[in-house]
Amino acid sequence: MENGGTVYGANPKEKSHFSHFIKKGAVRIETQGSWTGNTVAFRNPEGSTVIVLSDPFNDERELFLNDGFTTNCFILEPNSFNTIILS
Repeated sequence: MENGGTVYGANPKEKSHFSHFIKKGAVRIETQGSWTGNTVAFRNPEGSTVIVLSDPFNDERELFLNDGFTTNCFILEPNSFNTIILS
C-alpha cells in the first residue's frame, strides 16, 4: 500500500483458491514438515485432497509432498500462491 492503511483478508485471487477447489463439507487435514506454516490441506467429500500453500520467498523452492503412498516434487515460483489437488 502506497499511502498506508489496513488490509483485511486475502486478495480475490487467493480467495478463489479456497472457494473453487475446496468443496462444501470438506474437512481440514493435518500437514507436517517445513512448509506447515504456509500450508493448509483439506479432504473434499468425494475424496480428493486439496493443498493450498504460499511460497513467500524470493526464489524458486522445491516442495516434496508425500500423501502416505507416493512422494511428488513440485517447483514453487517465487512469491507465489499455489493449489495442488490429489485425486
